[in-house]
Amino acid sequence: LRTPMSSIRAFSEILRGVEVLSPQEQVRYASIIQEETIRLTRLLDDLLDLSVLENGQVSLNVSTGSLRDLLDHSVAMARVGRDAAVMQIQRNIADERVWLCTDLDRLNQVFLNLIVNAHKYCDAAEPKLQIIVRQSAQQLTIDFIDNGSGISNEDQNLIFEKFSRIGGHESGGAGLGLAISREILQRLQGDITYLPGQNGAAFRIRLPESVVGGVARTDLSSTDY
Repeated sequence: LRTPMSSIRAFSEILRGVEVLSPQEQVRYASIIQEETIRLTRLLDDLLDLSVLENGQVSLNVSTGSLRDLLDHSVAMARVGRDAAVMQIQRNIADERVWLCTDLDRLNQVFLNLIVNAHKYCDAAEPKLQIIVRQSAQQLTIDFIDNGSGISNEDQNLIFEKFSRIGGHESGGAGLGLAISREILQRLQGDITYLPGQNGAAFRIRLPESVVGGVARTDLSSTDY
């Protein structure tokens, strides 16, 4: 929290205290203040969200929808403000023909965090993210696997902790995304784990068979986005 607050204070003082600033400089400093304010708001929202989840005060909004539609939405949201060509996302649509009965908004929040993290941290020359869905009689698993260098053994023990930073990366976040994702999935009676040995960063979401409501009608095809 200190970093955005310090930036807001510093550039506010420049705008107030420096008499000779060109219009371009004024716009630039005002834009920085706006960006840091948005960043601070996002950090505070994450802290509040995590606090509510940890205290068990969250109310689930259960609804039904297809897994394919939910993943489509998450992928589209993750690409807002990013070059869609930078990362190829590989999915098998046939495996996504699953109807869910759970808190879809919260599950989308988890999907979105994993896809955004892949955009931020995958260091491959040609970044790719695989989203692999498997269904059994006991559970539904959804794997998110990129082709980057992955996460070190040392960091694997820390990534789900609050305020953790993967490999010292500075990406503007507070290191709360995976901690929030873990809390959400616990509330949905599922879990999230890191999969070592996948030649990239790999996360597995597990959901109980109780959230699966059947087969959704979708096109049977594989898709690269």
